[in-house]
Amino acid sequence: MDDKGFKKILDEALNPIKKDLKGLKEDVSGLKEDVSTLKGSVLSIEQKMDSYADSYKINRHNIERLDTRVSTLRISSTLNHQKI
Repeated sequence: MDDKGFKKILDEALNPIKKDLKGLKEDVSGLKEDVSTLKGSVLSIEQKMDSYADSYKINRHNIERLDTRVSTLRISSTLNHQKI
């Protein structure tokens, strides 16, 4: 078998693979478009979650401050009640 005959057999064997590869490339390009579309949505969700986390931290701090004030008032109220 010479080089031309081998190349012909090899090309015939590779043709189905090349066709499948072309189809895969088209499918991947469609997936890339979907990912691009979803990327913006994911970034928006991440930003919202970050802002919610910040709000949670601020509210938690405020709740702790308020809890300290209420505890102080309860202690003070109990002491005043005992004096009366």
